Amino acid sequence: MRLWEALVHWRPQTPFFYGWLVLGVSALGAFVATSIAGVVLGGIQSFIVADTGWSRGAIGLAAASGVWASGILAPFIGSLADRYGPRGLMPLGTLLLGIGLIALGLTSSLGAFFLIAVLARAISQPVLIGVVPQTLAVNFFRRRRNLALALTGVFRPISAAVLIQLIAVITVMYSWRTAFHCLGVLSVLLSLPMWF
Repeated sequence: MRLWEALVHWRPQTPFFYGWLVLGVSALGAFVATSIAGVVLGGIQSFIVADTGWSRGAIGLAAASGVWASGILAPFIGSLADRYGPRGLMPLGTLLLGIGLIALGLTSSLGAFFLIAVLARAISQPVLIGVVPQTLAVNFFRRRRNLALALTGVFRPISAAVLIQLIAVITVMYSWRTAFHCLGVLSVLLSLPMWF
């Protein structure tokens, strides 16, 4: 049990304030979470439609429903962040998102695509972009709290600007499914450093 407790409470030594490292790792979470955001789905929607024959409206409805579901889930995630802190929520959210992205690339049914996209967005947005990173900023920073909160707000648009290019290149070279598989694997791998 002592080994487990030592692993759970281990923190790397940094030559700078540890909160900046934690904030940087949360930026990586925002990066992968943006892969299921509407701006990214909209950017590759034509490729999905061409490959599957699904309607643009159905894909758009999946994106919109994910936004609604994340808004409904956010207060519950906030309560969990207050009770348990962000440390366990962020790696769990990243792991679940990774599984969801891999599953999105494998699906051939519009219903399954819809369900997975909504669940992935509902979990990833409050856990990796909204409530939990903001809780992290408030918990770690006092003197530079407003700067830390501002940075949590900037992570998503910067991630979207980079990701839409990355996903488009992978989609053109291979397929939209490969793009989601790559991001899913990246997300799963990122859950490990987020834990530590």
